Amino acid sequence: MSTSFKIDNDKASDLLWLDESEGYLDVAERPADIFFFGVFYLDKLCGEPLKRLGNIKEQLNKLVEVWNKNYPWANYGGVRIEIVERSGEIPFIFGYVDAGGHREEEYLVVCLLQRLSETLDEYTFIKACGSDGEILLMECHDLLPEEYEFPKGNNRLWLHEGRFKFIPAEELKHRGLWRDEALTFLMNSYFKLTDVSPSIDRRLKELIGTEKFPEKYLDEMFWLPLNNMDVCSSNILRKDPQLISLAVRAMSDTDVDKRRINEFTKVTNNSTAKVLISKSQARLILAVLESLGLDQVCDNVSSIVGALMSESLSRLIDKEEIVQPKSQLCSDGQSQLVKHFKDQRLISEDYEISSVNFSSLSLENNTHDSDADPTSRLEGLFSDLRKHLETDNRSSAEEYPHSDDDSDSVADREALNYFSTENIDIDEDDFFEFFLTEALKLNKNELEDYRRQLDPSTEANEGTSSSEEERRLMAELDGHFGKPTSSKGGVGLSSSFDELSLG
Repeated sequence: MSTSFKIDNDKASDLLWLDESEGYLDVAERPADIFFFGVFYLDKLCGEPLKRLGNIKEQLNKLVEVWNKNYPWANYGGVRIEIVERSGEIPFIFGYVDAGGHREEEYLVVCLLQRLSETLDEYTFIKACGSDGEILLMECHDLLPEEYEFPKGNNRLWLHEGRFKFIPAEELKHRGLWRDEALTFLMNSYFKLTDVSPSIDRRLKELIGTEKFPEKYLDEMFWLPLNNMDVCSSNILRKDPQLISLAVRAMSDTDVDKRRINEFTKVTNNSTAKVLISKSQARLILAVLESLGLDQVCDNVSSIVGALMSESLSRLIDKEEIVQPKSQLCSDGQSQLVKHFKDQRLISEDYEISSVNFSSLSLENNTHDSDADPTSRLEGLFSDLRKHLETDNRSSAEEYPHSDDDSDSVADREALNYFSTENIDIDEDDFFEFFLTEALKLNKNELEDYRRQLDPSTEANEGTSSSEEERRLMAELDGHFGKPTSSKGGVGLSSSFDELSLG
């Protein structure tokens, strides 16, 4: 059976650790789209660390087993787990998944690792990274304190007792950590680990679905009905439904001749199948349908997709990339995944996975993604804006030390460009409140004062109009980010807001 490639354990340790600085030459060539993790047991007084690692591996295998057997992994292989022993190094559990660029698979693995971490003692530490580096830190780049930005944050983020924690920046400032430095710290000073900030913690929990497990991942799967299949292909999928992943990948990698669509609709194969696919795989199928100019709601879509999958599976068999399964691997389709969590009472008894709706998926693809939490989005927005302005002001000051007006003008243009490129669909009042608290750093009492001053019901009593208050507030914003105008013709932040559509 063709699966994702296997990593040599001799390379495992090199793949798990990242460069500690930009100037360091990385000698480990990382394969693309792979997510790695390591579990370390670092109790100095433990006389049998390998035995303890074996117990942890058994716990982890139980967590991933139902997913490995039933989830439609992009490259079929699922999560691989081994204990790595190398001369002169601390033994550890090494795991990886060939995610094929499907980020949700990486998040699923992190979620499972966090659930494992919650059950382990204070001597167990879990590290995760991807082919591209510290994936979890990358997702929080806009929220990271400067001392944890790349590459200083490399090898500092760990899962410990179910929580995301940093090896503090005070340990070897100005760069990331080497493997031995990180492990020595964890072995001797783990009590100095610091929890990530609330905003980073919230972002990570949203990404991996900590509070929505397992629904977050079940909701991202669909039943795919396949009609018009040849008998051989339908039998393959009945015996091993996860092979649909390889068929989808093969189909998306192959150019389909539009002229052959009519042939597919005329074929009268009567075999059918029903398999689970991920949302990412559904999007790949949708892309093929759209490239063929097909209407996603036409009656024969399931027949066309069934014929396409039959062709993909036939090509894979001809190339000997897969073989016909010898026995039934899954007796009840992949509904075993749902059954497992119903038995554990983690989902309701009436929970069902829906069938794929390509029309809805197409609409979703064409709609601006507004699902992200507004609080997180705005926190990141203002953090990025401040960094843009601070960096620009520093560069402008170095290049033109005597030109305040020029630096103000550049900063104003930067603010205008930044907000214009961020398609934020959010209530203007909420946006303005966030700007006051994030940009001007107003506390709650000051914010309430401004609200009362802007409230029409208090306007008559205080003799101040809303427009006057708004002008005063915008003057303060301009004072914070730059002058309203410059001698060089720059525009102020207040006029920048006038040009933005926020609602």
